[in-house]
This record gives sequence, structure tokens and C-alpha cells, in this order.
Amino acid sequence: METILNFLSAHYPTIGILLVAGFLLYKGTLYHVSLQNTKKKVDGLPCDTHTQKTSDIELKVAALPCEAHTQKLNSHATTLGVLNFKIDTLSRSLELLARTKDKFSKRSSPWELTELGVELAKTNNFYEMIDRNWEKISSAVAALNTRNPFDIQQYSIDAAFADTMMKPPKFFTEDEIDKLKILAYTTDADLLSTTRVLGIIIRDRYFSENDIIVELPTKK
Repeated sequence: METILNFLSAHYPTIGILLVAGFLLYKGTLYHVSLQNTKKKVDGLPCDTHTQKTSDIELKVAALPCEAHTQKLNSHATTLGVLNFKIDTLSRSLELLARTKDKFSKRSSPWELTELGVELAKTNNFYEMIDRNWEKISSAVAALNTRNPFDIQQYSIDAAFADTMMKPPKFFTEDEIDKLKILAYTTDADLLSTTRVLGIIIRDRYFSENDIIVELPTKK
């Protein structure tokens, strides 16, 4: 034991240096291993091109419509389909009724009401219905920016009929539109024939309020 102590006492500087060197070598080895592992992880990361592509994909995914937007798109598509159907129905109705004799009005250039048409308007309060909504109706006719009697007549008749197919109606109330449809059903008349009476009344009132005078040829 004394021999070992004497040896350590005589060579302690050298032994101390060896211990420090061993510790530093151990720590250096750990650092090297850690550095190699980090390098492998870095090498495994995507390059700039891959990173850019990944970012682009993420942006495209984020731009996809969410469920709420998808529902709105489907709703718009449904509305458009209904609108196209109504336009097609309107076109067919106009073509059919152009060839059908109307008991409430007659096309004698211009359109005028028959006795049945006058009675229909008075009995079902057409004049009052138009009066209640006249501000909206007259503004729409005025927006045509024309005094041409043909254009005003055509718009008045077409608009009165088209209003029955709009949700909500543009000129009349939904209750008034319902009454018009029931009236057409119970009088065995086409809806266009019924609303044409409204259109003729609208035309005549607009002509009167705006001093549009149409001189008609004398009938022989």
C-alpha cells in the first residue's frame, strides 16, 4: 500500500494529465456522435424545392372550400337550376298563349280589355292592388328610360306575369300573387291571361301620368 501511495505521490502530475485527457476524449466522442446524428437528421430534411412544393400543396388545401362554402355553392347551383326551369316555363307559356284566344283581353293593337276583363279587374280589386304597389311599379317602368308605347306595353304585361314566378315577388306581395293564381285556377283561365289584365291597367295608368298620347288609326 505504501508503495502505491509513493508511486501516486511521485507521478501525480502525469496521472492527473491522463485523467483529464481521458475525460476530454470521452466528452469529445459523445459530441462527435451527437454531431453525426444531427447531420443525418438535417440531411433527411426536404430541400428548398421540396419545401416550396410542400408549401404550395398546403396553400391549395387551405384554399379548398370548407363545408359551409360547399353548401352555399350547392345552394347557388340549385337556385340557378330553378331559375332556368322558370325561364323555360315562361318561354313555353308565352309561345302557347300567343296562339290562344284570350277571353279577358284582345290584341287589336294595342291590347285592350274585353268586357270580361273589365269585370274581372273590378270584381277582384285589380285597380286597388296596383295602387298599393304603384310606386315600385312606376319606378321600374320609368327605369326603361323610354316613351315608346310598344316597349312600355310589353314590359308592363311581361312584368306582371313574371312577378308570379319570382321569390319574393318584385312588385306585388306574396298574398296578392297567391290570390292571382287561385283566381286563374277558379276562372279556368291561364295565369298569363289573368296577369295581362294587370299589365294593361299598368300601361294605361303610366301613359296617363306621363302624358304619353298614342294616336291610333281610325277603325273602319
